[in-house]
Amino acid sequence: MNTVASTYGIHGSPEGLLSSLLVKYHEDVPFETKEALMMNVDGEYGFIFGLGVIYNFMDAYYREGVPSPTMAAWTLIRSIASAMINGSFARKMFERFDAEVTVNGKKWPFANYSALYSGSINQLGFNFRVFYLVDTHPDQFHAIGFSLPPRNVLPYVPAMYLGKPSGSPTVVEEPAREMIIRLEKPLPYTINGDMRPPRDTFHITAGPKLTLLIP
Repeated sequence: MNTVASTYGIHGSPEGLLSSLLVKYHEDVPFETKEALMMNVDGEYGFIFGLGVIYNFMDAYYREGVPSPTMAAWTLIRSIASAMINGSFARKMFERFDAEVTVNGKKWPFANYSALYSGSINQLGFNFRVFYLVDTHPDQFHAIGFSLPPRNVLPYVPAMYLGKPSGSPTVVEEPAREMIIRLEKPLPYTINGDMRPPRDTFHITAGPKLTLLIP
């Protein structure tokens, strides 16, 4: 996803990026590199994982038409506007589900969620730095769960954008090396924007690390 690339300062077209790497290689110019931690979700690998609101947002985004930054912005605006009036679009997006969540061997306090998500990069999209804990815990991912209805999320949006703790009593988050999710009913999920079929159990661990070449 472009979110992953932009997090590491990689911008440009695929062709332009490849050309830059090839020129550096043939001219024997040292590559700039950065380390990137991934998450292992039962053998699937990625930087962003999500259930509930995260999946539902991506599903609405893809249904709007050809994916683009403009379409993504429209989906976000539509979601916020609907949340302000507790509209049907937001209510569907924030549909709750029952889950038991264990992170680093400790059971989380909630039994019901609107979203469960995690990231090993600090951005979720639109420069929302919701996974800010990865900046201070580079060998762990940032696990988040919240049980908020749509209207109640709005006061916490600025903190999410700025990469700060929300302060909400219905949000739980922490750096994690392991996250185990057991759902009452199977749900579809997303990894790096790829839409995956329903499952009822997820085992997420930190690693491996990739070495990225920066064009």
